[in-house]
Amino acid sequence: MPPRSDHRCAWREQAEALESELIATRSELEELRQKTSLLDERIEGLNQKLFGKRSERQRIPSVTAEVNKRRPASHAEKQNKRRAVATAKANIESVPERPPVDPERCHCEFCGDGPEQFTLIGSKTSTVYSIPRTKTIKKVITRDTLACHCGKTMVSAPAPKRFGKSQYDARVAAHVIVGKCTDSMPVARQAEQMTREGVPTSRATLNRVFLRAGSLLSPIARWILQRIANSELVLADETPIRQQDQDSKGYFWVFSNDQLTAYVYSPSRSGETPKNVLGNSKGDLVVDGYTGYNQVTTPGKRWRSGCNAHARRKFCEAKPKTPEAQRAIDLYNELFVIERDAQQQGIVGTAAHLKLRQQRSAPIVEKLYSLLEQQKSLHLPKGKMAEAINYALNNQIELTRFLNDPKIPISNNHSERQLRVVASGRKNYQSVGNESAGQKIATLYTLTACCKAAGINPTIYLTDVLERLEVDPNIPIEKLLPHNWKPPG
Repeated sequence: MPPRSDHRCAWREQAEALESELIATRSELEELRQKTSLLDERIEGLNQKLFGKRSERQRIPSVTAEVNKRRPASHAEKQNKRRAVATAKANIESVPERPPVDPERCHCEFCGDGPEQFTLIGSKTSTVYSIPRTKTIKKVITRDTLACHCGKTMVSAPAPKRFGKSQYDARVAAHVIVGKCTDSMPVARQAEQMTREGVPTSRATLNRVFLRAGSLLSPIARWILQRIANSELVLADETPIRQQDQDSKGYFWVFSNDQLTAYVYSPSRSGETPKNVLGNSKGDLVVDGYTGYNQVTTPGKRWRSGCNAHARRKFCEAKPKTPEAQRAIDLYNELFVIERDAQQQGIVGTAAHLKLRQQRSAPIVEKLYSLLEQQKSLHLPKGKMAEAINYALNNQIELTRFLNDPKIPISNNHSERQLRVVASGRKNYQSVGNESAGQKIATLYTLTACCKAAGINPTIYLTDVLERLEVDPNIPIEKLLPHNWKPPG
């Protein structure tokens, strides 16, 4: 019979072996749990792409909506909006109408008198807004030719104003441009509309008109882009679109300052585009975390500032699986509320704005990053919450630069708003034919966006500028810039 000490050693070895197996099993289970959690997140993301709401504004609560809940528009702001609407309505052309009273109704049931005994005792005035029926007209122009009695000199009336070699004038070209670049209506649909109105038109013809306008206006767009590149503060972003003659996607880039907006098309997302646009210029550049901007944010060039709306969005995406993300979202919302307060006080970009940020925003930022440091080790390394935390921590310097400079916006939402027209158009016209066509579309996006910023009607502006350029392509560009342009007459 073996001694008891031998039994105890055997039991101890068995217990250690079992404990080791248990530890290994727990480790495997934990690893499987993490993999399952990551797969669940990926499956949910794929389901969202396939079956969920496509619009980001539908999926993720917008910053504006959250801020409006906490800081609704003041009475003065509402009054200003009402006054602006009333002023716009007052400037609409009025067409007086005075419909006659039906004589058959002019019969008195008491005395039996007829219409001849009824007299005017008063009037009521009402206002009805109407859109007149649009109609394309065909100008049949007869040009007379006069000759001197000696038969040696002849003069003719001026040739009609055509746009290029087409049978259309510049106003048709402007209408097509605004339809596609502002209202996101494809050229093919506009051709169908014109045909329906009685003017048979082909898509190819309108496309030629559209692209010729892009060629004529390109010097103005390049001038605007150069002016933006020389600005101290530039905001930039990009969005993809399909290019028909290549397998990979092309990209529309937007660059803007406080006054101007310019679009650039590139067949790739390469960092060469911001490098070619901004070159060795100095100042601040507000962008997201995309590495394509690294070439222009090196020492001696531009300082990079981050987009807190982009960082907040990542926590919104993590929230369905990680409720703790709401704490970070709430802190971001407080930062945007402070920016709304600065806007309502009219101090944006001033020393008072900087003081407001340092007094109210800085403590919230400190609290936010302290929370992220605490949460960093509590989530799966490849999960959405960890991705959101790492993005905020890795870009902390860029995301907090706004605290020390009132000119730097807290987010890059301005650029994202400028790209909405591209995203809307992408749903309708879906693609660009080639790089050259994309560059011309970018030119026309630039001009219509600058018209909007300058508060002028793009159709009237484009009609006038295209007519001038057809006569004199060398006209000084400064006179044709949207913010310098004066309406004809």
